[in-house]
Amino acid sequence: MIQSAKRLKICSTCKKGLPSTAFNKQLKARDSLQARCRDCAKIGDKKYKRTRTDYRRQQLREKYNSLEGKRKHLNRYFKSAYKITLEEYEQLATEQSNKCAICGAFPDDDKRLYVDHCHDSKKVRGLLCFHCNTGLGHFRDNSGILKNAINYLYDRNK
Repeated sequence: MIQSAKRLKICSTCKKGLPSTAFNKQLKARDSLQARCRDCAKIGDKKYKRTRTDYRRQQLREKYNSLEGKRKHLNRYFKSAYKITLEEYEQLATEQSNKCAICGAFPDDDKRLYVDHCHDSKKVRGLLCFHCNTGLGHFRDNSGILKNAINYLYDRNK
């Protein structure tokens, strides 16, 4: 009887007297057990993770939703991916009249033109709309395959 009384521990959160098996281990604690039971720890951890994740999302929204934040983000992205600055991107867009270099279409609302670049030399070739950019990507930037596709369309559309 005395041994079982020693094994009961009161959870600091729910205030229930529970057996020591209901607590996770914590080596630095006097009795080597956490202060709260496993159920309360699980609830607390979920709550912490949810609030922490929500806080991080809010920080990112505030950071990137401002015009200055978006510009900083794009500048970092262009520098790391294409070795150009945001100003160079904007200059290219101005030279192309903010139109796709292939089809001449304006980008969709709230979209930007995509940077087309050679995957071997990493040299920027121009700015393209989504459809032209993905089309070149699907043809693996291979002019021979593109010529075959043009011939195929020409022959089949007669």
